[in-house]
Amino acid sequence: MDLNAEETRFEKEGEPQASLQSGERLGNYRIVRLLGRGGMGEVFLAEQVALKQQYALKVLPAEAASNPGFVRRFEEEAQILAKLDHPNIVRVHYAGSDRGRYYLAMEHAGGGSLEDELQARGGRLPPAEVRDILLRVLKGLAYAHEGDASEKREAVMHRDLKPANILRTAGGEIKISDFGLARVVGEEFV
Repeated sequence: MDLNAEETRFEKEGEPQASLQSGERLGNYRIVRLLGRGGMGEVFLAEQVALKQQYALKVLPAEAASNPGFVRRFEEEAQILAKLDHPNIVRVHYAGSDRGRYYLAMEHAGGGSLEDELQARGGRLPPAEVRDILLRVLKGLAYAHEGDASEKREAVMHRDLKPANILRTAGGEIKISDFGLARVVGEEFV
């Protein structure tokens, strides 16, 4: 995925400027650039200042951050998602807030989304590659859906699986991202 092209696409479509600019800080993270934007906020490439490591920061929109019920749910979901430790799931490392802005620091996959890949390859992938991607996605989903009482890890359902939420690492591994609409299995589904 060409991140500069992605940023240019946002500008061409007339979307508003990112809420954070390159060089700004959010907690212990320095913003590098906007990676994407969706209904649940913006995702930025950021560098953890002390460790000099890159993360994807998902920043909640201001209107969500001003709703105490939403903030409570965000914090609860962050705790649940941080317990998901599987090679095919993007790892959540930290949840925090700074100046009323709530964010998740997640593993930065670095290789783009399956949606980007499909667009670049004319919407088609070889059957063997599709099978490999699906097997990895299913392994990650099975892990999330199972839960584990001994690890005090609740079963989690994704609820928004789509090519944009399936990422590749720079090394080609498959990672499921954006559990933002996730629900703990057993909760009432609305």
